[in-house]
Amino acid sequence: MLVELLKQVASSHPDKVAVIDARPITYAELVQEVDSLAAELQLLGAVAGSRVALLVPNSLEFVVATFAVFAVNAVVVPINTRFQSDEINFYLETSEVGLVLYTERGATALVGLSKDIRRHLVKVGAQKQHYVSATNDGDDMPAIHMYSSGSTGKPKRVTRTHRHLHAEYQALAATIALTDSDRMLCTVPLYHAHGFCNCLVAALLSGGTLVIAQGEFNPRETTRLIAEHGITIYPAVPFMFKMIAETFYPDKPNLSSVRLFFSAGASLPIEVSHNFQSKLGLPLRQLYGSTETGAISINYDSAQDTEITVGKPLHGVHISIVDEGGQPVAIGETGEVAIRSPAMAVQYDGLVDMTAECFRDGYFLPGDLGSLDGEGRLCIKGRKKLLIVVAGNKVDPLDVEAVIKSHPKVHDAVVIGQAHPNYGEMVKAVVVAESGVGQEEIIELCERHLAEYKVPKIVDFRAEIPRSPLGKILRKYL
Repeated sequence: MLVELLKQVASSHPDKVAVIDARPITYAELVQEVDSLAAELQLLGAVAGSRVALLVPNSLEFVVATFAVFAVNAVVVPINTRFQSDEINFYLETSEVGLVLYTERGATALVGLSKDIRRHLVKVGAQKQHYVSATNDGDDMPAIHMYSSGSTGKPKRVTRTHRHLHAEYQALAATIALTDSDRMLCTVPLYHAHGFCNCLVAALLSGGTLVIAQGEFNPRETTRLIAEHGITIYPAVPFMFKMIAETFYPDKPNLSSVRLFFSAGASLPIEVSHNFQSKLGLPLRQLYGSTETGAISINYDSAQDTEITVGKPLHGVHISIVDEGGQPVAIGETGEVAIRSPAMAVQYDGLVDMTAECFRDGYFLPGDLGSLDGEGRLCIKGRKKLLIVVAGNKVDPLDVEAVIKSHPKVHDAVVIGQAHPNYGEMVKAVVVAESGVGQEEIIELCERHLAEYKVPKIVDFRAEIPRSPLGKILRKYL
């Protein structure tokens, strides 16, 4: 169990700072707080296999609550504190949550919850109790319920065990050489797989220090924290790196302590990578992963143009590119990405058909199209399910988006398929542009560069593209 691994680290480094939030806390103190909350959970009836939701923002409390739930063999259900009550209830009901932990900073998310749910709410750290060690039921016990992003529909629940989470940690640690000297800055949501595994678990199981940024993301505050705490690894998401690169600094930030910047959660635009390196003189790497599998690959090597790939598989992870019949394609050819990993889940809970479609022959198929080069690096080419079929002709939305984004007054664009009575689908473009840019101008641009069937028939101008907190496009709102 992960809590036992944490305690092993604490026994070796009791006085070392484990977490820095509003205050620093050592590993010995962290374990003490975990045991205290675990005792409280036992008094409240949390038992092996029961589900405990966390309505807790990024904080020391989130860390303590996570390991306390693990300590009683219960299952963590982390929830976005910005969700509305209907969204929260969906998570609570589909995971059959029996207990909800919250803090004052997460209390605003409680408004509107039903009385049946509210009676399960518990404030973290309300009392101190003696923890009675729970029976260790093994690494194959469920550890966490997470949900896929739901960018194209209802979120799908994924269960990962202690063994899965530990395997992901081992793969990442071996690949990027994590040590107890590393100090990791967390500005991404801990309720998300990127923050939970690549920040919280990675930092603490390695015996390093996890620094949690306070409040909303602020690029100047982020660079200040990096310099103040001697951060060595900074995992974030594309829009955070974009803001860091575009912010004016009176004095150039001192980021010399950082040995690895890496982006995950959404695809990293090449221009963001270029701007970051141009502005700060430091390389930006890209990690590829999913809720279902955890971290898959990272372009950690020194090859040129690594920003156009997501690198080689992590240690112990296997990537294959297959055709529509499930057979491997040749090196350099595009096909569907298939992943096999000791860290991956085995199903979508309660969704038999979706499980059969995406979990096949020991592989998980995320629906991405890609290719492998001769060195084993993966290049993502698009989404299989996002291909638009117009009268039998396949349209890759990325091709159309690239043309639209070449317009000097276009700031963002997303291309999707829309049902058509005669052709099956037609191309629709959702565009963010400066005033004065009209539909005819966008269509004419596309006509000059694309086949007729790829040209958008509808151009919808919006103030912004709807995205998740990690920058993933929410296509269901387009």
